[in-house]
Amino acid sequence: MVEETKERDLFSRGLALHRAGELREAVDYYRRAIAANPEAAEPYNALGGALANLGETDAAFEALQTAIEKDSSFLDPHLHLATLWRLRGEPFKGEPLLRRALELDNKSWPVWMELGAALMMQNHFAAAAECFEQVL
Repeated sequence: MVEETKERDLFSRGLALHRAGELREAVDYYRRAIAANPEAAEPYNALGGALANLGETDAAFEALQTAIEKDSSFLDPHLHLATLWRLRGEPFKGEPLLRRALELDNKSWPVWMELGAALMMQNHFAAAAECFEQVL
């Protein structure tokens, strides 16, 4: 219980730093939260986001994949990892992640938006339009 409280405190501090734009410091706190509780998925997800914002995409990919491995029902890392694939120019690699995210929550408009963007990049315009209609 003490370790869980320590992990939550470290994670909360990392989130506050992340929101304040102090990404390097946030990364440090996320890593400390992971060390306190290596099985928690949330710090890996947040770490992936911070690393992506810092341009450290290889490390971001690894952190987000680990978040999914820790909790396959956690929607956010599916979305974030798919976004990284799209930004890398390989949206087809993120599409299965987005489809899984929709299985978890078929009303998530960010997932529908990302899927629409990924499908547009693959020239599947009618399917992309259907995704954007879900958002509306």
